[in-house]
Amino acid sequence: MLIGGFLLRFRVAVSKDRLTTYDAKSARRATREEIAAIELRTKQWGILTGPTPVRVPYVRLKNGSGFWLYPLAGNGVTLAPQPKQLAMLSEIRTTLGVGGEASSASPATDS
Repeated sequence: MLIGGFLLRFRVAVSKDRLTTYDAKSARRATREEIAAIELRTKQWGILTGPTPVRVPYVRLKNGSGFWLYPLAGNGVTLAPQPKQLAMLSEIRTTLGVGGEASSASPATDS
């Protein structure tokens, strides 16, 4: 039950008006009007292996702030982006009607 409860909390929910991401600590929400873009960025991440650069979607808000979509984190930057991750990002962008990078050949680094 503990694992199932964690998985229910670690997710991204999208509707045509709002995006919500849930991680282990909190939930972050943004309306479609608040979102400037959803980008695939590089972030240092890792607990057991030490910090490793991985691709994580980042929601950039119009007010200059933003937040990470940790449940949609992908593989390390030394490998090509996962097609499944790119397809999910495309679907989220289409549903919300927002833009973002088409691919992450050279994503911005942000920690």
